[in-house]
Amino acid sequence: MSDLVAPEAAGTLSADEVTSTAFLTLIGGHETTVGLISTGALALLTHPEEAVKAREDPQHRAAVPCSAACRRPGSPCPKPS
Repeated sequence: MSDLVAPEAAGTLSADEVTSTAFLTLIGGHETTVGLISTGALALLTHPEEAVKAREDPQHRAAVPCSAACRRPGSPCPKPS
């Protein structure tokens, strides 16, 4: 956010532009996080055997990172092609 304030101080951006950009950044990050958590929870609920493995075996958690599972099709952040 401090990078947004510098252009305002220099007169490149207005206070309204800085506020709007900060708000959009906050909401965008929130929406993405909520979507990824929801997709991850759904994946574990629909594949209970994987949930059990993840709880019981730390090596399994490391081998299949949750972030990779959450970024499958249908998530708000699909894997780049």
